[in-house]
Amino acid sequence: AMIVAQIILIFPIVCGLSYQAFYAKRLYLNDLFFSLQISRSKRIQTLIRETRPAIFAAIVTGLGRGLAEVGAVMIVGGNILHHTRTMTTAIALETAKGELITAVSLGLILLTIALLLNSGLAVINQRFGPRYA
Repeated sequence: AMIVAQIILIFPIVCGLSYQAFYAKRLYLNDLFFSLQISRSKRIQTLIRETRPAIFAAIVTGLGRGLAEVGAVMIVGGNILHHTRTMTTAIALETAKGELITAVSLGLILLTIALLLNSGLAVINQRFGPRYA
């Protein structure tokens, strides 16, 4: 149930950002497609190739949103020790209990995980991203 709640929160963000990227790039390339009389399948392939960095950014944004989500996970999961407690809900619980050192420590661990994940994704994007001549 917690995974479904996360998907319900993240999916519209990723879809909205991806749609906006496709729409903007389609408007930008529409005259080119028309003048070259490119087939529909080639147009779609070109749009996907051209919007790949924006789609990648949308996925990273969704990932960041998923890492930071507390409310839906607490509501759906109940924050049960060893069963449905996540790092973000543990931070909220420790802060409510007044254990600020534990909460800050967990927050630093979560920030480190997010930083490493985003750094790894940035390296992947640089290595396998679009090539400009």
